[in-house]
Amino acid sequence: MRSRKGVAAGVSVAILVPTITLVSVLLLGLMMQANKAQLAGANAADLQAEEAKKLLRASILRGPSNDTWVNLYAAGKLPISVDYLIATGYDGGIIAERDEVILTLRPGDNVTLRPSQLDLALESYDNDYWRMRREVKALILHTSDGNTFYLSWGPWGGALAATFSTNTATTSTSYTTTTTTHTVSVSVIRTIYMPSTATRVVTVGYPTRFTTSSTQPPLFISVSCTGSATYSWMSLGSYYRWDNPSVSCNVSVSGQGPPYSYSMSMSAPNLSCSSSGSSSSTSFSTGCSRNGYAGASGGMYTPLTVRVDVSVTGGGKTASGSGYCYLYPGYNYGTSSCSTSFTASG
Repeated sequence: MRSRKGVAAGVSVAILVPTITLVSVLLLGLMMQANKAQLAGANAADLQAEEAKKLLRASILRGPSNDTWVNLYAAGKLPISVDYLIATGYDGGIIAERDEVILTLRPGDNVTLRPSQLDLALESYDNDYWRMRREVKALILHTSDGNTFYLSWGPWGGALAATFSTNTATTSTSYTTTTTTHTVSVSVIRTIYMPSTATRVVTVGYPTRFTTSSTQPPLFISVSCTGSATYSWMSLGSYYRWDNPSVSCNVSVSGQGPPYSYSMSMSAPNLSCSSSGSSSSTSFSTGCSRNGYAGASGGMYTPLTVRVDVSVTGGGKTASGSGYCYLYPGYNYGTSSCSTSFTASG
């Protein structure tokens, strides 16, 4: 007959074996989960690094004469081929579309192009940056590796990358590239309420982007003003005296529908005036005048500087701008006039 100690030892062993097995299984499961998380993190890092190799910085710039330039900088480590372009307007319509290889950039290439060099349908914006800002809501480029890039307004990263010199963007490369055939489809879904939002779906190969943006475009104003004042030569002191300044302005508004409220002011060195009102038309006139001494100038080639400020509000947006007008005197006494034009958005 077995002793009690023998029986107890057998029972202990019988209990211990399943316990060790269970603990081993749990430890193995934890190790597998940790390994899986490590692999997922490594894969994400690899994908991120791969995408960084194909980075394209793209922006639309305003030149010194209101001309328009498109700057493309291949900031990654692999060649980039732009194989599709689409430009959409604020009304949801398509302004330009091009489905072919437009240009190829090597790593480090930094080219500056006219909009028409990307697509002839954009030629009307070559010499009018502000018109492009008013009419083009998005300019999108698709690359052969499946990435989509939205062009920004103004220099990227706060640095002026463009040199404002023409470039045909004809490049050659010694890299071996693989041509991928893809199907491109574009759909634009828009809902217009003022004010409201609209969801626009743009499908360009792969991937598909969903963006929700406001249907309200900016408010743009274009202002043309004429100023005048009388002058007289003061022989005692040898200077020209200026009196009775006035200014009249023609204002054109786009981007937001009427009604508008507006204000304007004119300031000379020693005199100022202002006016305000409202308009139910996209084009209106305003102005102001003031009797009295406006200032003095030293001679025929020393002008009197007049400043004009105009502000327009419509659709919950306000655009404000200013311009300067320079009045030059003639002989003895008379009336002199000058003009200034400026644009603004808000």
